Amino acid sequence: MRGDNLLISNFDRWCSQGDRCVSVVYIQERCGYTPVDGGYSKRVVVEGDRERLRDAAGEVFEYARHRGIPVQVNNPHVLEDLETGILESGDLEIVTPGGARCG
Repeated sequence: MRGDNLLISNFDRWCSQGDRCVSVVYIQERCGYTPVDGGYSKRVVVEGDRERLRDAAGEVFEYARHRGIPVQVNNPHVLEDLETGILESGDLEIVTPGGARCG
């Protein structure tokens, strides 16, 4: 099944990795609000590594361009990087947590 949007989540600080909790961001291809089985799905451990998050967001943006679907960005660091031009959304439709559409 193919999704109609992608989600870049806010930080989840309750993901266990070994004996500690780490900060992760989830990226999910969804149909409405439901994750798509077999769709794009990635868990990015961002623990102090903003560049890793930027790389993952850039990868998701390319996937969204290829599929022609919008990206809902709930992560404040990704939103900040879009606003400052560090990440390029160009022709993508970006949806913010408040529901505003950009791009």
